[in-house]
Amino acid sequence: MRLEAIYDKGRLEFVQPVRFLVDRVKVIVEVPEEELAGSELLRGANQETEYIHDLVARLDAIRRVPLSEDDGGAQPTEKHVERFEAFVLREDR
Repeated sequence: MRLEAIYDKGRLEFVQPVRFLVDRVKVIVEVPEEELAGSELLRGANQETEYIHDLVARLDAIRRVPLSEDDGGAQPTEKHVERFEAFVLREDR
């Protein structure tokens, strides 16, 4: 639900009265960039975060690509098995 509020010295004051069922509620607040001190730093951090999310999405897409069926059903080599076991050991830490 979208509620309008005014930020006043560390407090959010809702424009319309609101009653919550619990004492603590997680909210998302949208604030115009020009209202924030140091908004240039935030913009840089947001761009870095977007880059990281894009990179993770691209890597996930690569991992999801099915293996080629042109391999003729070849069995993994001993080197491939060792590498896979090394990855498993790293993940267990």
